[in-house]
Amino acid sequence: MPKRKVSHFFQFSRVKICEISVSDDRKLTMVKLEPDRRFLAICSGCRKKVRQVHSYEVRAIRDLPMSESIVVINLHYRNVRCPDCGIRVEHHDFVAPYARYTHRLAQFVFKLCEEMTLSKVSELVHLSWDQVKNIDKSELRKRHEEIDLSDLRILTIDEISFRKHHKYLTIIANFETGKVIGVIENRDSETLANFLKKLPIEVRENIKAVAIDMWEPYIKAIKEHLHNASIVFDLFHVVAAFGRLIDKIRNDEFRQADPAMKNIMKKSRYLLLKNAQNLMHDERPRLKAILNNNQRLATVYILKDYLKRLWQYTS
Repeated sequence: MPKRKVSHFFQFSRVKICEISVSDDRKLTMVKLEPDRRFLAICSGCRKKVRQVHSYEVRAIRDLPMSESIVVINLHYRNVRCPDCGIRVEHHDFVAPYARYTHRLAQFVFKLCEEMTLSKVSELVHLSWDQVKNIDKSELRKRHEEIDLSDLRILTIDEISFRKHHKYLTIIANFETGKVIGVIENRDSETLANFLKKLPIEVRENIKAVAIDMWEPYIKAIKEHLHNASIVFDLFHVVAAFGRLIDKIRNDEFRQADPAMKNIMKKSRYLLLKNAQNLMHDERPRLKAILNNNQRLATVYILKDYLKRLWQYTS
């Protein structure tokens, strides 16, 4: 295949194309690149031009596929003797030092991973599952390692369970934008405190509120390190806690009830916890009978609705 027909796909700076070959079955395209000696090598550490070359090496690098052909670049590169950094591989703008794939292939794989499983991406681009996973992690790190916290005013902190036996991750996010700013292992006070201490002092002082559940270790860490922040318990966890109180009262009342009342109260747990608008047509008469015959349950049922209204008030 004439080199001039495909060379414009490899217009990388500071290198020159020496050879392009395609296998007989057109499943593999090999591109040989060598340093363009009109330019001095650039140190990958400090990005300064360096005159002294220590050695020459070759590295096989995967690039974007062409049609159904896998593209492999044989990059002949220089190791330089930098006065500031010592011996370093020379810098190229199309591939990271020591990487086995080009930046554009990494970005292509990363975009595929947003839409497909790692296994499907691996099959499509002819990379191993581990290579695809590492590319995805690397690109995610580049995208999220520098987070703008200048507008951070309200935090939300919650935990998720990711393994059996109570293994947790604590998720910290900007409440107003939904953007995650931190994921830390465990949900203890010390772990959260260490994360908050690393935030710049001006960011911590700018945080006015933190929405959390009623987990005491979170409360402790916030009080210690976010002195200007009000703690706000979120609706879901407060109502869930009050639901447990309703269930406890229901059990107490059931034990003290006479046989007729026990018959009415049987299997009534979810009747008392449901929102009124979610009740089935045949559930409403049962709930009305329970509330008419038990003052304590009627009181806490009304208080449950009043509790939810707290999050709707503006003053």
